[in-house]
Amino acid sequence: MSNLAKRFWSKVNKEGPIPERRPELGPCWVWVGSRERRGYGNMCVDGRSKKAHRIAVELTRGPIPDGLEVDHLCSNTSCVNPSHLEAVTHAVNVARGRLAEANARRGAERTHCKRGHLFDERNTSRNSFNGRRFCRTCCNDAQRQRFHARKEAPIASLA
Repeated sequence: MSNLAKRFWSKVNKEGPIPERRPELGPCWVWVGSRERRGYGNMCVDGRSKKAHRIAVELTRGPIPDGLEVDHLCSNTSCVNPSHLEAVTHAVNVARGRLAEANARRGAERTHCKRGHLFDERNTSRNSFNGRRFCRTCCNDAQRQRFHARKEAPIASLA
């Protein structure tokens, strides 16, 4: 075991809490070394500060591919349990986050669109990519405005 691995694992408590949202994952391994304000663990490696959860992934699985970031499946920012961590794109990480869940709940509670049209079966469509609702009346109005704007725009001469 390398010096880095020995230093790293000596700062981990493997008897942490079981995540409420994902109890099937088992207990979190809590970083007991230095942490930043939001709870993410930090460790100095080669004179630079690195996130503890990223080091955990690199020690157990190898380098994190470019363009990916590490998502905490347990939503515990101080957790370094490799089975709770997954390298994903930023979009996936954000979509899985607590803010995304809160926004989805708020969106589901809305009965009307921002312009006051009722979200009912006839006036509501869903985005096939993210499942968000949108108002058909507003979409039709916007499409009508774009059509008339194009129709009234002067045609550029081909000369």
